[in-house]
Amino acid sequence: MSRRQLAAKRRVILDAAAGCFARDGFEKTSTADICRAAGISSGSLFHYFPSKRAVFVGIFEADNADNEELLATAVEMADPWVGVLADPRQ
Repeated sequence: MSRRQLAAKRRVILDAAAGCFARDGFEKTSTADICRAAGISSGSLFHYFPSKRAVFVGIFEADNADNEELLATAVEMADPWVGVLADPRQ
């Protein structure tokens, strides 16, 4: 599996987990819930993340990286607000 494919699978897991955590909270969300939402086995989940807590932290790390990229691009523009509004992630 390529690095890009690994990153894409990791993103699927994080997106599924974010939905589960938003709906049910951290304590009530199980790794089985995350696996069902992501359409993966528990073995696959633990291949990418060692624990539910690591998945939770991964959501924020991914968002932080995305925001840093967006802000770096916006700062380089004549009008940074236009750069933020033109967020390519959307």
